[in-house]
Amino acid sequence: LSCCQDCSPKEAVENLIKLAVEEKTLKADSLLKLLFALKASFPGLHCLLASWLPAAVRSDGTARWDLEAYGKNLLRCHQAALAKFTVDPSLLQKGLSAVQHLSVRSREGMEKIAAGVAGSEVLAALASAALEEESLSAVAIWQVLLVLREQEPPLKRFLEEVQKEADADLFFQTATER
Repeated sequence: LSCCQDCSPKEAVENLIKLAVEEKTLKADSLLKLLFALKASFPGLHCLLASWLPAAVRSDGTARWDLEAYGKNLLRCHQAALAKFTVDPSLLQKGLSAVQHLSVRSREGMEKIAAGVAGSEVLAALASAALEEESLSAVAIWQVLLVLREQEPPLKRFLEEVQKEADADLFFQTATER
């Protein structure tokens, strides 16, 4: 990373962005991973990263992916597996309380679903609300799942496996920082 030597943090970030956007010698997702790794060392970088959506790269090098779309695709891929988990509605309520920056609409929607279905159907109902009815945000559902993982060991193992997928680690990191 010789482009970042002997320059200010702002110039270093600008140089990295130039490498990714103009010269295309650095992939956009690699840039984001690098910036997330460096955010503690650079004052103000956390604020910048919080305002960006993570980007994946098309074959032509242009950004194409937004957080909600990736969350829906990930949810769609794992909808059947999620349906097998039993989550106690009271645990879901605690999870909802623990998620920072959850919209009122998402919180109320999830509370309504949790109150109306059995524990064995809660996650399937949440996924359905995001994918079929589009009444909930997929990102919000993943935020709740990430909070619940500490209370539910099987869910934690499942999420660790999901996190191994392409860009899922970056997605989880970004979703929890929103």
